[in-house]
Amino acid sequence: MPTPQVYENASVLFMDIVSYSKQTVDQQVKLISLLQSAVNQSAEFQRANETDLIKLPTGDGMALVFTRDLVSPVRCALEIAEAIQVGDGINIAQRVMDSGDAGHILLSSTMAENLQRLSADWPPCLKDLGMHEVKHGVQAHL
Repeated sequence: MPTPQVYENASVLFMDIVSYSKQTVDQQVKLISLLQSAVNQSAEFQRANETDLIKLPTGDGMALVFTRDLVSPVRCALEIAEAIQVGDGINIAQRVMDSGDAGHILLSSTMAENLQRLSADWPPCLKDLGMHEVKHGVQAHL
């Protein structure tokens, strides 16, 4: 009797950044970083990354090959899409980061409020720096 063949399933999630090549190199680096961050924060990516995932950069995006669960790439895509929809939070984080320099840890007022609700240990560590103008004249409370 012949040895039965084993077939494995794999599903691929392809992602790329629209109009990537039209951006400046600095902006391209930021866009790739934002995409990688959204992917890395996906619970589905983190779960599969342990044993069942192959990551392939594609220049202006990436391909994720899920080698076991056929639904994983769909769940991952939904999580990434949701993370990207809250792009304003990412933009604010970038603006806060741009306001700092070496040795400083800056938080948006929203993040500071979250920490204060988390534990009584945080309020003594936080200092209100007030409103600061960041990129494009936007005001950010730090």
